[in-house]
Amino acid sequence: MKNKSEVIKTFNNSRLIDIVKNYKRYGYEAYLKDEALQILKDRGVDEETLRLTGNLTDYEFDTANNLFDSFNKNSKLAFLFYGIMFFMIFINALSQLSILYAIEFATMILCFIFIIKSLISYSDFYKALGKDISAWTYISYIILGIFAYFYVYFFYKKEMKEDLKLIN
Repeated sequence: MKNKSEVIKTFNNSRLIDIVKNYKRYGYEAYLKDEALQILKDRGVDEETLRLTGNLTDYEFDTANNLFDSFNKNSKLAFLFYGIMFFMIFINALSQLSILYAIEFATMILCFIFIIKSLISYSDFYKALGKDISAWTYISYIILGIFAYFYVYFFYKKEMKEDLKLIN
């Protein structure tokens, strides 16, 4: 059986250009993109031509993927501070130390900041896909985020992951 590198040598230029532009979307490794670029170069199609025709990078997918990563990063930090906040509430109920109230308040603020940042990434993700988000989504994200962030994080992450796969 031939390996992928040998197989792509048999592809026509349009298929190779598709691999160069969409290799991440197909789940290919970067070396296949590089090999496809080299084959195209050998056939007289250089990177500058691909760049000028918009076939070197899949900007829509890359932008959406970066926003998805930003959402994940901010959501994980919100999730972390959410957990710390509830831990501090529990500890504070047992000890009643004033310093713990300050730490609890600080973790609440940080949690809220990262919930908002993750909401902004979520919103920007859908703007990049050309979709509008209803006001209800914003309201539910904040309200549910405050009381049940573990649900919000996994629900919205799943939704975004599915929509990322649908990018054409």
